[in-house]
Amino acid sequence: MADDRPFHWEYEEPPVQREAFRVEGGRPLRGEVPVSGSKNASLKLLAAATLTGERCRFTNVPEIADVHVMVETLRDLGVVVDHPASNTYEVAAGDVDWLFVPLEAAAKMRASFILLGPLLARFGRVIISNPGGDRIGRRPVNLHVEAMKRLGAEVSYKNGYYFAQAPGRLRGGQVGFPAVTVMGTENAMLAATLADGHTTIRPAAQEP
Repeated sequence: MADDRPFHWEYEEPPVQREAFRVEGGRPLRGEVPVSGSKNASLKLLAAATLTGERCRFTNVPEIADVHVMVETLRDLGVVVDHPASNTYEVAAGDVDWLFVPLEAAAKMRASFILLGPLLARFGRVIISNPGGDRIGRRPVNLHVEAMKRLGAEVSYKNGYYFAQAPGRLRGGQVGFPAVTVMGTENAMLAATLADGHTTIRPAAQEP
């Protein structure tokens, strides 16, 4: 005889083996622990240096591929980037003459899109590649683009590139994200620093 009772399955989580540390105190600790620089912070700080024509000096910058790509991207824009010592960079964006971030940079490092906000805010225009090229459908940087529009920018998209311009100047406004986005918040904050008026970002990521 068939069992007509509805099938019911209760799933139980298997026991998880967790590592444990036992610390016995009572002894003073002495010594030094070198702390390496943050990759994410370094990339955003290098981009933020384009907001001013004054020389900016950064120390404890990790010597990794993404940082080197950002440095080369800035140099391609006409930014002077000196490397006087290991983990130290000096950035002077007084004579930026090429407001174009090519596909090559975006293909190597998605964080190159963080240049949208500061370049648009300071110079009023920028052409920047979509990370990943010309994809059809919803793009991962759409939140950044909408944030710029909220600040008064005009943005169009063609053949894998965003063409952004701010007639006159960016204006402070209400930037509302449908979800928390770290780099979207960072791009909006960088753009808002030179925008006229007050800008509110909600919900804003806590990391910046």
